[in-house]
Amino acid sequence: MPPGSYFLSVCIPVFRQDVLNLLAQLSEQLKTVQIPVEILIADDGSPEEFMTINRDYSASIGARFFGNTINVGRAAIRNFLANQSKGSHLLFLDGDSSIEHKDFLSKYAKCIAQHADAVWCGGTYFPVQKADSGHSLHFRYGSEVVARLHSTQDKNGRFHFMSSNFMIPRQVFMEIRFDEDIRQYGHEDTLFGCMLEQHSIPVLAVQNAVLHDDLDSNEEFIRKTGQSVQNLRALATSPQYRDCFKKTNLVKSFLLLEKLRITGLYRFVFGVFRHYILNNLKGAKPSLTYLQAYKLYLMANGRYEDRI
Repeated sequence: MPPGSYFLSVCIPVFRQDVLNLLAQLSEQLKTVQIPVEILIADDGSPEEFMTINRDYSASIGARFFGNTINVGRAAIRNFLANQSKGSHLLFLDGDSSIEHKDFLSKYAKCIAQHADAVWCGGTYFPVQKADSGHSLHFRYGSEVVARLHSTQDKNGRFHFMSSNFMIPRQVFMEIRFDEDIRQYGHEDTLFGCMLEQHSIPVLAVQNAVLHDDLDSNEEFIRKTGQSVQNLRALATSPQYRDCFKKTNLVKSFLLLEKLRITGLYRFVFGVFRHYILNNLKGAKPSLTYLQAYKLYLMANGRYEDRI
């Protein structure tokens, strides 16, 4: 594709979020980008109060807004945005992102010029100041795990795929797409990253991170973790997806328990300390080691636990 035909579509899936700040930040940068840019927002079944705010502001800056009356899920809403886009390249941003770098869009435009056929991941970082005790788990996990993944390179030179802030050629996306059979929360991005690898699409990192400024409460983060692990177990035990997930650390740990035939023993031992561990995760100084132990327990337990 000749450089003169490059066109960037910024795709923002939204659910129960006010994205006025993010849209204002993007709008401010449009005049400095050397290629055409469009902004698309798709609300995935939020209450009308969010729909109205985001729809009205989108219209005021010339962005395209789409609103669903029902929630179709994280995979389907991203595919919908791709279908509606006009660009040669798609930049996906989560609605709870904030952009502090004035050259954010220009950096991605330079990435296209550098390697137009690659997927570029810009990464995510979390507030510098510590969160209050009620949001400490998400803050610590984000700061110590999510932010670090952006700089993680495997032995083949590929970077960890992150769906919160990535740019991809539209043609590549339309060939792979997110799997809309995944309706539950969690790991649709893991599968998408696996498909990129299977298609030998390079995944590159660029220092162009967005700020994640909407932290979940400790209880909400634990609930989302439970939903994510439940989804991971379903995907990892499905013949259709098994090969993609067998390399993830949590699945490898679970398979080791199964191989050693100590899955039941692990569930029993964890159950003895379950109350103590959950209290720690809900407290001011949560342990990420305990979080991993809890994930493995949920994986071994085989069902989602609403009781925390």
